Amino acid sequence: MTNEPTNNSHEYRSTGYLIVKVTTAKGFIPIENAKITITGSDEENADYLYVTESNAVGSTEKIELPAANESLSLDSSIAQPYARYAIKVEKEGYFTHLDVNVTIFSNITSIQPVYMIPTSMFRPEENRPSEILLTTKTEQAL
Repeated sequence: MTNEPTNNSHEYRSTGYLIVKVTTAKGFIPIENAKITITGSDEENADYLYVTESNAVGSTEKIELPAANESLSLDSSIAQPYARYAIKVEKEGYFTHLDVNVTIFSNITSIQPVYMIPTSMFRPEENRPSEILLTTKTEQAL
């Protein structure tokens, strides 16, 4: 289930790459058919949307994402020489996982591990893990 990306931005004229690896048990058990939604987190890519699923080994295909031009990373006056995205991963029987501010650089393939936490069939809301375990937030560059 792969949708074509929608992106009307003309600011990010380069391409970076992303592979999402979805597992449980700290990477030991791959999760197949997890729904992965990628959205832009910056003004330049705010309208970007891509939806796919993990394969039998828990990975996505190599996804092309709009990124800032590579030359911007050589200019020390540029505060953010990369693009940021949010990644939401959903699978029945697991808590939804959200990674925000995932950075994508031009001509670089980033691998984003996602460790899913199973829900409990007994009192699932009482056994819900802390939000900090379900959301990964990276700090913005200063």
